[in-house]
Amino acid sequence: MIELQASEYSRIEHLLPHREGEFIFVFVHGVIDLNQPGRIFVNKLDQPTAGLVTSRGGKYYLFGQEDDEQFNRSLLDFLANPANHANFYDLYFSSSQWLALLKEPLKDNTVELSRTHYKMDSNAKAPADIQEDSGEFI
Repeated sequence: MIELQASEYSRIEHLLPHREGEFIFVFVHGVIDLNQPGRIFVNKLDQPTAGLVTSRGGKYYLFGQEDDEQFNRSLLDFLANPANHANFYDLYFSSSQWLALLKEPLKDNTVELSRTHYKMDSNAKAPADIQEDSGEFI
C-alpha cells in the first residue's frame, strides 16, 4: 500500500460512488477535504484503482477494484496489525467482493455487523393521527 500525501487526496475521488441514490460516507469526504484527520492508502500512485481511507476516529472505507493481489496482501497485513489502529475500527466496503476477500483471513480479529442506511424524504408528511408533543411530562 502506498500512503498518499494530503495534497494528493483528490486522486481517489473518481473511484468513489457518485451515482444518484448511492450512499456516500461523510467521513471519507471529511478526510479527503482535510476536515477530519485521517490517512489514505492506494495500490498505485499514478493511477490508483483501489484504496483505503482511514479516519482517526476509527472508520475505514475500502474501495475500488478487488483484484490487486499485492495491495490485498499489504491491506491484510495493515488490518491485522494492532499497532495501526486505536482500540478498534469499523471497516466499510464499496462492494460485497471486498467482504468475501477479507472475511476468512480476518475472522479471528473481527466481528461482522450489518447496517441499514436510511434516506430522508423531504416531502414526507407525518400521519394525521400523530399529535404534536406538548412538551409536558405526565
